[in-house]
Amino acid sequence: MKKNLIVIAIMVLASVVISFTQTRLITGTVQDEEGNPLQGVSVTLKNNLSGTKTDKKGSYSIQVNPEDKSLIFSLSGYKPVEEKISVRTLINVTLIAS
Repeated sequence: MKKNLIVIAIMVLASVVISFTQTRLITGTVQDEEGNPLQGVSVTLKNNLSGTKTDKKGSYSIQVNPEDKSLIFSLSGYKPVEEKISVRTLINVTLIAS
């Protein structure tokens, strides 16, 4: 009986650890005010140096952890945009010229 309880406790603990360490993929596109795709936009995790850049179609994808809360989108000549992640997996952004 005691062994069964230990095994169950280990299984519960393992499932909790796995659920907190899972990353997920966020994708989207970045465009200008006229709807043109923006290449080379920096997409970074707030309070973290990890990030990526958009391709020639304005598309990006980035892995996030459960503790990541926001993405920052920035490109020279445009106002940066912060988007909250929450449970979202698709985040499309329009940058406005500064």
